[in-house]
Amino acid sequence: MEKNNGYTRNFGSIKDLGDPLPWTEGVANIYEHIAWYTATVLGVTKTTFWKTILEWNDDPALTGLTLDQRVQAIKTRLQEEVNRNEAKDRYDKLGSTIAKPYECLRRQRFFSEDYLNKEFDLFLSLASDQYVSALYGQIYGRDFTGAWSVHGNGGRFQVSTLYEMQMDNIAYNRDCHRLVANELKLGGKKNRDQILKYARLFQTLLDRALVPDDTEFHLLFISDQEGDPDWDMEIDGEIDHIRRVGRNGQKRLVDPEVIELARRVPKAFLTWHQLINFNEEWMSHLKPEQSVEKKLLSGFNQTLGEKYYLRSRQGVS
Repeated sequence: MEKNNGYTRNFGSIKDLGDPLPWTEGVANIYEHIAWYTATVLGVTKTTFWKTILEWNDDPALTGLTLDQRVQAIKTRLQEEVNRNEAKDRYDKLGSTIAKPYECLRRQRFFSEDYLNKEFDLFLSLASDQYVSALYGQIYGRDFTGAWSVHGNGGRFQVSTLYEMQMDNIAYNRDCHRLVANELKLGGKKNRDQILKYARLFQTLLDRALVPDDTEFHLLFISDQEGDPDWDMEIDGEIDHIRRVGRNGQKRLVDPEVIELARRVPKAFLTWHQLINFNEEWMSHLKPEQSVEKKLLSGFNQTLGEKYYLRSRQGVS
């Protein structure tokens, strides 16, 4: 709670999910992610990094050297290490090694699901309300109208809802009282408790009056893999998994009301290639004065096309 209070004191919390946040909140979430997950800039976790340096410092070859000499020797070894771990090609195999900043960026930009999550946060928060409504309307076969408020996975959302809940992206429409949770996948599969987690998250939003009681909840999975899930079977598997091996903190995921909500929420599955095609179709109808949105959509399509898992599924080397 003290940690949460400190965060709230500096950055605030969410009182109503429909309150607009600036798109720059996505930039803050990027920085926060980097600060917490240092492998994004070091190539390995912070703990692994300092343990490696300590091991190098214990090298018998450094015995008797001054502090400055030890620093220089380790600095030289570190430079040799990052040079050795630098990829020769954009899509070279990933390694969990200490790396140069550019190599860390390569691993994140072309392979990382977390990196794509942050790109999606900015993309959806800047897209027009008409675009977001049309996208969800096509997916769910229903009319969506009004203004959208988009929230990525960051401290402000976590301290206002469930601190232990790692979600990807949520879009809320106060005008039509509809909320869509966007779960993004790149090179991985659905987690074994994911649908139930989102059901409990939505229940928390209702309990804390962050959304009205008549809000309709929708769940959308976007993946690089094709899929046509049997949702009831997926939920049955999640229930069985949690009851068998779930930790104490997960037990509330199998409360009857959470399970009931998980079963009735509208769910949909979309591939990134289908999203690319939707964007292309949307751009074909944009007018010259809508050039900003065209740049937004074409830029997002371009970055999606650069992802390793999307290129490999198209047979692109």
